[in-house]
Amino acid sequence: MNPRALSRAAWLTAERRGAAVRAGVAVRRFVLERGRCVGVETDEGAFTAGAVVDAAGAWAAFDLGLPFPVPVRPVRGQIVALRVEGLVPARIVCSEDVYVLPRADGTVLIGSTLETVGFRKAVTAGAVAKLLEGAVRLLPRLAGARFEDAWSGLRPGTPDGWPILGESPVPGLFFAAGHFRSGILLAPATARLVADAIGGVRAPAMSAFSIERFAGRLSVS
Repeated sequence: MNPRALSRAAWLTAERRGAAVRAGVAVRRFVLERGRCVGVETDEGAFTAGAVVDAAGAWAAFDLGLPFPVPVRPVRGQIVALRVEGLVPARIVCSEDVYVLPRADGTVLIGSTLETVGFRKAVTAGAVAKLLEGAVRLLPRLAGARFEDAWSGLRPGTPDGWPILGESPVPGLFFAAGHFRSGILLAPATARLVADAIGGVRAPAMSAFSIERFAGRLSVS
């Protein structure tokens, strides 16, 4: 699966179903009135809503003014893409150091690092070298592959590695956050469960993912 293509498809599908997408607009804080979340304040003004979902990924803890901490922190991951001439691996191949993921377009992805470096989204020479070394050790013929690209991203990590889903202690505010490395895999289930929660349908299994499981803990820095 190509995450970039999937994100674009989700964007277009949402617009076709009537959603308004605002690209490049920064959300500054949640708007709370009489103990309820009624919208968000952005650099283009306020947007009001009957329900607000914090699905801000690694930035889910952006509003420090909430009456409770949101224990989500960024974990950087770097990936390298190579173009392989001839037969690509038929399936994902893994070692303790790396994974090699084949794509239908003739490229393979080599990933990925786990780095707690804050919000520094960068590609580093050391990480690229380590990934390539591990990949060639796993599949020696990759030594002749052509370098295609390298990039990094920030995963949303939580203290226990589980997502934060559903209602928050503030009425009107819901979470779809903290998916770490499984955001795309869990997106369909997350969307259904959070939509149900907004509509008042509470799935018993959701309690395991409630932000209230972190009550009494310090926020993750």
